[in-house]
Amino acid sequence: MPYCSKCGKQLENDARFCPNCGTRTPLGVSSGVNYPAVEEIRKAFEKAGDEMERAFSEAAQELRKAVQSTSRSVRGTLVGDPIICKQCGEKNLPDARYCSKCGNKLQS
Repeated sequence: MPYCSKCGKQLENDARFCPNCGTRTPLGVSSGVNYPAVEEIRKAFEKAGDEMERAFSEAAQELRKAVQSTSRSVRGTLVGDPIICKQCGEKNLPDARYCSKCGNKLQS
């Protein structure tokens, strides 16, 4: 009869795992039997990967929408001629009420 290489417990001749400590026996290794926990962990990582891929895809779509919206918004504010500050000469956005450089009230 064989013995467990880790804990020394006597094993059945056809044992693939030690019933005492769970170590895979030489028969278990040669037959390609995996630890049950390894398969559970693999499945959990696979599921987590799928969920992360879905979440990143949704986040990318939301980010794309936000960039498009911001781009349209910025383009809308840049329509028209800039307002030039009479105090410092700074070019300001067409809808500005105060100079971005000196703070002077702008005249439209």
